[in-house]
Amino acid sequence: MLFLLLLATLFLLLYVLAGGPLPEASFVRTALVRFALPAASAVGCFFLAALAFGPLAGIPWAALGWFLPGWVADFAEARRLAKHRALARDFVTAASGMFAAGQTAGEVVRTVGANFADPFGKEFREMVLQYELNPHFSFPRAFRGLAGKYKLPEFEAVAAILEAASTAGGPWAAGKGLARLGQALRQRERLLAERAKSLVEVKFAGYAVVGILLAGLFADATALRGYYAEGSGRLVIAAASAVVVGLIFAMRKLTQNKDLEGAV
Repeated sequence: MLFLLLLATLFLLLYVLAGGPLPEASFVRTALVRFALPAASAVGCFFLAALAFGPLAGIPWAALGWFLPGWVADFAEARRLAKHRALARDFVTAASGMFAAGQTAGEVVRTVGANFADPFGKEFREMVLQYELNPHFSFPRAFRGLAGKYKLPEFEAVAAILEAASTAGGPWAAGKGLARLGQALRQRERLLAERAKSLVEVKFAGYAVVGILLAGLFADATALRGYYAEGSGRLVIAAASAVVVGLIFAMRKLTQNKDLEGAV
């Protein structure tokens, strides 16, 4: 393995010195996230499991290691999206009151941008700057761009409300529409909270079962190592590892919910 790595490094060095074209940074970053990190995680899990339980038992743990970085990335992305949804809901609530008081879209976005947390505070301030410099600037178009950039349909709804209010009703109609949108968003949050509570017992039971089995495997690899050192004992410990890894995958599948991702 070390020889192959050294050979690949030498080839890459000669390729660069010969003036070969290098891939773009975005391509390298994508390849790193999609392949290099899972491969490194799989190799690391295999060697750790092989060291503790034997080479045969390392195979199912390597499979788990391949998916582990993706799960961590999905969890982090879901937490980020949940935070952004909360900020979007706060914006809708604040903007509805200001529109109801007769303020224009420019005044509302300027006020919110001066007091809102990033990244949306920065985005709103940029909107105001474009609004002042560009006579053809459109707030609905800007909010649609924001919805696509951050994957938030809440801002798509804001854009539709502002667009409709610009043709009929003015700020009062925008305030009324945003008030209804805010009510719908709060109702959605209540429903999601109820669904999350319904999964608490399932998750707790799953964590407890996996924890007990992992403790058993740890005991087999330490205090009872002599029973599984060779022969059929290695097959037993490998089968036990496969069962534990299978339960982890099953628990991931049973508790996976796109709406609730990001919650522990």
